[in-house]
Amino acid sequence: MISIGLDETLFIQLFLLIIVIIMAKFLYLNPIGKTISARNEKIEGLKSTADSQLQYVEDSKQAYEKQLQEVKAEMSAYQMKMQDEASKEVDAIISAAKAEIAKTTDSARAELNKSREEARAALQKEVGDISEMIYKTVSGNIA
Repeated sequence: MISIGLDETLFIQLFLLIIVIIMAKFLYLNPIGKTISARNEKIEGLKSTADSQLQYVEDSKQAYEKQLQEVKAEMSAYQMKMQDEASKEVDAIISAAKAEIAKTTDSARAELNKSREEARAALQKEVGDISEMIYKTVSGNIA
């Protein structure tokens, strides 16, 4: 059987181990813990800043979309107004053109009727002259 003797070296080694653990805690673990805590605080600060910036962007986006919808509605109303005005102008131009065509047509008809009446009067005169010539020719041959 093996016996383990407990002599003073075991206690010295335990004492040295405790000193190493205490030194490691003060020299390494506490500064690392502080660095990690500072980093976590910085990350939380950046997260809150990012969240506030994201909310600002969302609010700006909503305001932009609302304004865009208002502008689209305004543009649509303006476009319809312009189409109505253009339609009225086209109707007015067409009406004026129809009136001008009717006026020109009436004038041409009146001129045509006048020419026809003049031609009819001239033909009537010529018919009378031709009839007289035929009568003279026929009566001259008979007599």
